[in-house]
Amino acid sequence: MTFDTEQELVDRLLVLLETDATRWGPVRVASGVFYSRGRTDAVALGDGDILIAFEAKLTDWKTALQQAYRNTCFAHTSYVVLPKAAALRAGQYPKSAVSVFAM
Repeated sequence: MTFDTEQELVDRLLVLLETDATRWGPVRVASGVFYSRGRTDAVALGDGDILIAFEAKLTDWKTALQQAYRNTCFAHTSYVVLPKAAALRAGQYPKSAVSVFAM
């Protein structure tokens, strides 16, 4: 699947999160959430009040990693969301404290 804009990638993520077929079960989602250090592309609230943050980028996975790490100041876990080709490139580098979610 290809995406022309980051917003298309975020929209696809939101559709997937709203299917209730997530690894966290049914979640409540919001996009474009502002907080004291910036804005995250999407957040989900799962069972047990687990807050999950998502940072989406089409190609710039290094910036996404920095933003996702910063999101851990308010979220229990944070993911980078990338198109599959970008995720494969990012996967060639050492693992970090955040997970990559390929679409």
